[in-house]
Amino acid sequence: MTELEQLRQDIDRVDRALVGLFLERMDIAQQVGAYKLRVGLPVLDAAREQMVLESKKALAPDGETAQEVGALFEALMGISRVRQQRNMGAQAVKAPLAEFDGLRIIYQGEAGAYTEEAAYRYFGSTADIAPTPRWSDVFEALTMGKADYGVLPIENSTTGAITQVYDLLAAGNVAIVGEVILTVRHCLMGMAGARVDGLGEVFSHPQGFFQCGAYLADKSFVCTEMGNTALAAQHVARLGDKTKAAIGSPRAAEVYGLEILAEGINDASYNQTRFLVVQAKEAAVCDPEANKVSMLFTLPHRSGTLNQVMEIFAKYGLNLLKLESRPLADRPWEYLFFVDFAANLGEPSARQALAELTACALQVQVLGNYKGVTQ
Repeated sequence: MTELEQLRQDIDRVDRALVGLFLERMDIAQQVGAYKLRVGLPVLDAAREQMVLESKKALAPDGETAQEVGALFEALMGISRVRQQRNMGAQAVKAPLAEFDGLRIIYQGEAGAYTEEAAYRYFGSTADIAPTPRWSDVFEALTMGKADYGVLPIENSTTGAITQVYDLLAAGNVAIVGEVILTVRHCLMGMAGARVDGLGEVFSHPQGFFQCGAYLADKSFVCTEMGNTALAAQHVARLGDKTKAAIGSPRAAEVYGLEILAEGINDASYNQTRFLVVQAKEAAVCDPEANKVSMLFTLPHRSGTLNQVMEIFAKYGLNLLKLESRPLADRPWEYLFFVDFAANLGEPSARQALAELTACALQVQVLGNYKGVTQ
């Protein structure tokens, strides 16, 4: 045996040991991923990864070797992230159950709110639907097992995204399992016998005022903001004052016994709000007809990284439906990206695209794969 042949045999022996250790490491990484899914942690813990990299490089005898060791472990941790995200993504192909009898649905607002209407639209008129004061209450009720489903507004066609809900989705242990798109038709409502020219103060949610700006522009009303449009209608009903009015939905007028003084006062005739149906991750079930993915990701602060992500979507022919960015509170001028795209994560192309995205991004979190509304 020549010296070269002996060296090659030595490399083969080391490689066999490396493959065995690699498989053992990947098995442990999958267990870590399962734990993260169970407790609602993201795939990437950037601080932990940096600490691991520094500790591994410290094992090297010199600076040059330390950089090579760092590159090795960066690759290993990238592969681990792909594996973890693949497994978490498989469990995040979510859709609503076929039957809702006996299940409790919760939404933010009051009776008569547009969100309540969206909940009944999705779950049916006999569903057990209850309000809660804050959006965060919906997430808490789901994670504590006090509700089975939640309904949340996420964006309006004229006023854009509801950023507080996006922030809660990023932090919350819930899965998106469905969506509802509701046409918004604002009306001005007051006590029976009230007249528009006799009104002094009008109550509504800030979005209600914003969406009816043209109608309000030539009025001398004092506009007072409320937590939501249904609460505004409830407040006017309790006051019993013909000089007070509210802007909200026709259903709110019906619920609180108010008279509609003016209909369709929103500026845009095409005014729609998109609502998400959410569920605790551990309770969500798979739907083979899922056709829409919602996810979030963060990127390294380097030139061209967002373009690289867009190229992945183009490469696999995935129709990007929405791209929304939110600033990261602890990292100035860096952003968290929310995307919606048309796909079923059971399809090989979508799975491969997710794997490639996970490899190039710092953090990837699938928020849901569900049956979206076709428009």
